[in-house]
Amino acid sequence: EFTLHGVAQGTFTATPMKVVVCISSGVVGGLIIGLITEYYTSFSYDPVKEVAVSCKKGGAATNIIYGLALGYKSAIIPILVLAVIIFLSFSLCDTYGVALA
Repeated sequence: EFTLHGVAQGTFTATPMKVVVCISSGVVGGLIIGLITEYYTSFSYDPVKEVAVSCKKGGAATNIIYGLALGYKSAIIPILVLAVIIFLSFSLCDTYGVALA
């Protein structure tokens, strides 16, 4: 247990359990982001197969729009995961927790 000076809080006490939660949330969040990225970029899964099929059927503009829409859709879950990790880590150990995560 140790005391640090924070940004949002003047001083705060970081316990080993808070530190473990920050690190664990970062590891699990990284795993989730990696799996979601694999799903949206691997040819083994449906999103990429759908883009390939639309390239055969549609024109260039349709393919660009479809690819952009899929890219935007693939960013939603990683952004939410990052927001939750940052909020959790910051509320537990201020900027030290965010650095650990």
